[in-house]
Amino acid sequence: MTAVVHTVIARRCTEFEKINPNSYNNIHNDDEDDPPTKARTIQTTSILKARHYPSLARYYHNARKPQQHDRPFHHVSTSVNEDVDVSDRTFYYTGQEGMVDDDKFLFNRLLYKQVVIASSVTEIHPECFAQWKSLEQVLFEHPSQCRVIGSMAFYGCSHLKRLNGHNDETMPESVQIIGSKAFSGCDGLETVTLPSSVISIRRLAFRGCTKLYSVILPSTIQTIGFGTFADCTSLRSIQLPCHLQRLEASLFANCTQLRTIRTTSLDRKKSSRGRSLLDDMDDDDDDHDYGTIQLPPSLLSIGNEAFRGCHSLGSNVRLPSAIISIGNHVFEECIRLRDMTLPDNIQEVGDGCFRNCYSLERLTLPLDVSFGVSAFERCHNFQQLVDVHTETIIYI
Repeated sequence: MTAVVHTVIARRCTEFEKINPNSYNNIHNDDEDDPPTKARTIQTTSILKARHYPSLARYYHNARKPQQHDRPFHHVSTSVNEDVDVSDRTFYYTGQEGMVDDDKFLFNRLLYKQVVIASSVTEIHPECFAQWKSLEQVLFEHPSQCRVIGSMAFYGCSHLKRLNGHNDETMPESVQIIGSKAFSGCDGLETVTLPSSVISIRRLAFRGCTKLYSVILPSTIQTIGFGTFADCTSLRSIQLPCHLQRLEASLFANCTQLRTIRTTSLDRKKSSRGRSLLDDMDDDDDDHDYGTIQLPPSLLSIGNEAFRGCHSLGSNVRLPSAIISIGNHVFEECIRLRDMTLPDNIQEVGDGCFRNCYSLERLTLPLDVSFGVSAFERCHNFQQLVDVHTETIIYI
């Protein structure tokens, strides 16, 4: 198929040269040092586009180069060094801002398997490597100065398998902010271990990473955005920082395999056996039918649909004593949930909070709590309400 495409393009290029063999000499060129062959390529590409898409004929009049406002990826903060040998399919990113014409950028997305982030880079700009479908690995030069990974920087890199800093971390110690949708749709990622320098993960940062099964977050993180791990259908275990005060909406929505949630103030400490916490959490999954649920003790609220569709969430869940409100549909369709204990400080439980929790049998809570509409809809096995203060059982 590729050979046929190249043959057709070559044939059309030949036709163009027969029609106007010297037209490339009249091209307006911003860089006077550009060789005629490069200008000729631009002219040929422009004529082909105009020939196949008549509506673009005026756009490509005189074969001018596309301007910033004309292109879908209008600002690409990459510098392409044409002297670099790409035989190993490695792209060296220096962070220098530059304009890359659409054809070359599309070529980059299809060609490179590895990106090396230069040590001088302080920010990976938004959408920089979005939709680079062949990208498999991102390496950071040591010592790295990268502080920000921009919004959608690696969005849709479906073959991305490895992010590597200097040691075993997923990213270097310099990274502080991970932008919204930065790794959304990276189906190849399996584990994420963030360094202690990270303080903020923006919304939907890892959404839809369908092979991601384990995440370890440092205690330094201050905010985790809306839907950060939503639709990570292979996620089995996660380690949360102990000082979090809110779990944002849809944080773990549709994480159907989520079984173990742990809280620790020591990031990536080693166990007495010299094994990582990631290994210990995997053992937890093996030793218990439904894993371990340990939410941060400082937690005050849980956002809407935070655990919706978590089919493997533990059978016995006890929420931290500081929690005062639970949003709408938080535990909806947690089909293995059997016993839930709400703290005596709880004031409000949102609409449909336990909807479709088919296995729920027992709920311990203060009897003066306010429930939203359809909080227990289709909880067919629900039998007991227990007063958290007096332990009085009310049979339903």
